[in-house]
Amino acid sequence: MFIVIAFVIYALLRLFLRKRKISTRMFFGIYLGILVGLVLLYLGVTGKLHPLFALLGAVLPVIARLMPWLGRGMQAMGLYRMYQNMRGQSGQAGPDDHSQMTEAQALEILGLDESASWEDVIEAHRRLMQKLHPDRGGSTWMAARLNAAKDLLEKTRGPDR
Repeated sequence: MFIVIAFVIYALLRLFLRKRKISTRMFFGIYLGILVGLVLLYLGVTGKLHPLFALLGAVLPVIARLMPWLGRGMQAMGLYRMYQNMRGQSGQAGPDDHSQMTEAQALEILGLDESASWEDVIEAHRRLMQKLHPDRGGSTWMAARLNAAKDLLEKTRGPDR
């Protein structure tokens, strides 16, 4: 009897979800969740399941519905940390001042050689910042190093020189 019910649920689920583009793994996750929920409901109604477990079976779908909100909360926390980092309140220690950076170190950070022109510096800085910017998953420390290298090279190879 259970196999017949499982097949009917499978067919109905396929019918209702046919227009949605979901992966096979997601489909079977939904299917398995429905089957587990129905088994728990059956055991709870027939008295073969302790009422606390029946309550757990009733709460699990609610928790599953709240999972996207948990993901959004994690995103909000990430944005808050990024805001703190931008304001310098992260409390994380990093290499402190860039005033000791030499021109050779600046060129190495930007991946340039001694013969690089100011245009080469600008192009290398843009290319690296597009890859390593904190908004794209890079570190604020590396972005600060890139900016410090560009600022130092601007003094020696800038457009005025």
